[in-house]
Amino acid sequence: MRNAQSIPEFHTSNYILDEVITRLRFTAGLRVAIKCAESLWASRLYHIHSIDQRIERAALVILKKYADHSLSFTDCTTIVLMDQLGMGQIFAFDEDFRKVGYRLVP
Repeated sequence: MRNAQSIPEFHTSNYILDEVITRLRFTAGLRVAIKCAESLWASRLYHIHSIDQRIERAALVILKKYADHSLSFTDCTTIVLMDQLGMGQIFAFDEDFRKVGYRLVP
């Protein structure tokens, strides 16, 4: 059971990690990307959720719903995952999450 002083639970998905590793590959180099990937997968600070076909299909519905926003498909899978987990806030810098109803942290 968690108490008020425990480490907060963080969640991410394999799609988000894919984006991070790919971005590092092209901005910081292959070695940095590989090292980061290994560290991310070994970390116990957050839960990694796998995006499956069910989430992908629900994300497509979100993508259509918010066609007037510049959400990526990965953003939409994140929204589906957040809804499933009952989360209303996200650590992100993308204002589109705020525009569709989520609180941005920081």
